[in-house]
Amino acid sequence: MTSLNELNTPHVWLRVDEKGLFTDGDSLDMVTAAFTDAITRIVVLSHGWKTNIDDASHQYGPLWQQVLAHRPQTQTDTLLVCLNWPSKTYDPYFVDHLDQAQINALSADAPEEAGDLPQKRLNDLRTETATLLGVSSKKLADAVNKAIEEGAAQDLFLILRDKVAPGADAEVVAGLPDTDLVDGDFDAAFLALQEPPPVPDDAQAASVDDVVKAIVKGPRMAVAWVLNQATYFEMKKRAGIVGAQLAATFAAATWPKTYDLHLIGHSFGGRLVTSFANSYTGNTKLPLKSVTLLQAAYSQHGLSKERGGVYVKAPNNVDGPFVITHTHKDKANYYAYFYASMVSGVQAAAVGAPDNIFGGGATSPFGAMGANGAQHSGAVAITVETFAPSNGKIQNVLADTFIEDHMDIAKPLTGELVAKVIDG
Repeated sequence: MTSLNELNTPHVWLRVDEKGLFTDGDSLDMVTAAFTDAITRIVVLSHGWKTNIDDASHQYGPLWQQVLAHRPQTQTDTLLVCLNWPSKTYDPYFVDHLDQAQINALSADAPEEAGDLPQKRLNDLRTETATLLGVSSKKLADAVNKAIEEGAAQDLFLILRDKVAPGADAEVVAGLPDTDLVDGDFDAAFLALQEPPPVPDDAQAASVDDVVKAIVKGPRMAVAWVLNQATYFEMKKRAGIVGAQLAATFAAATWPKTYDLHLIGHSFGGRLVTSFANSYTGNTKLPLKSVTLLQAAYSQHGLSKERGGVYVKAPNNVDGPFVITHTHKDKANYYAYFYASMVSGVQAAAVGAPDNIFGGGATSPFGAMGANGAQHSGAVAITVETFAPSNGKIQNVLADTFIEDHMDIAKPLTGELVAKVIDG
């Protein structure tokens, strides 16, 4: 897999903490020091689930190689600013039963309990979660053991509740239709999990235990699913906070000359750059020229004024294209995001056709941007071939023909799309 160093592309790494503040001595001075006379644009790249610079580089590298194939001049006129923010892998164990090969791989370590999660995997996830959320390892271990012994998943949610605090970056405004409780009122969300939530007459009410049992197989898998939700909430919240802080930092900086700014985000990184665009107050020497979301992991209504989206300013802050790829082949967005949002909200799973059960339809509060694109936002559907610059207009690109899964973004058509957006 090609890394950025192997491409010889001008680039700078910026490391930030969970608040979006620079760490390890990094600063925007590193960006200005990397400028050459030929550079006229800055492209900020944000990863989603990668945790270190080496992993992120091997994600950015193949993608950028595809961009260079369609826009060779990017090698000299563009400086890549590669973000590295503290994130962790979100593993959707609870949908592994949909893929027999994945089930076999998980149960191979523990054939005596086929279908349940191996103990070592659960232990590793528990340790990662304790570190991420700053909770006592012993306290979390005790809660995990209690949940497994009693089979009560909601007890573990209550232990984690205080560590997964609500943020000011909810994707939709509370009280409006389709409120997204994943990033909204966590107290209400977790409380709703303890009793059968209110549902339409034709839907089945389900407690958290019912939902967990329907999705996962075995007590260890159930606990892993609960831990995953806690880290999922934290990563979503963190991406929004980091993006807003970076927007303030870039806007306040002094730039030696005018550079066009382009933002590209994958997965939760898509939420990060959307938050950046939404919060960006502008800089006369750093106009924001485009935003590209590659399989973004946040609400499909995040850009919708009609549905109470709080990122509605983002497209208007961009003097150029705002482009989103989406496909139901993206299991993380189509299945995992839907389940995480559904169980954290106040409704049970929808009843109806598969597109309503998984992924959510256009009006569902549980659909993901990377699955369905921006909904109720005035977005237009385009293809890579028909892309044309459109200031302030959201453009959804159905990626069924070139993206096969959540991490599968380094494709020729993706490179062509990004190259066109940068030129737009």
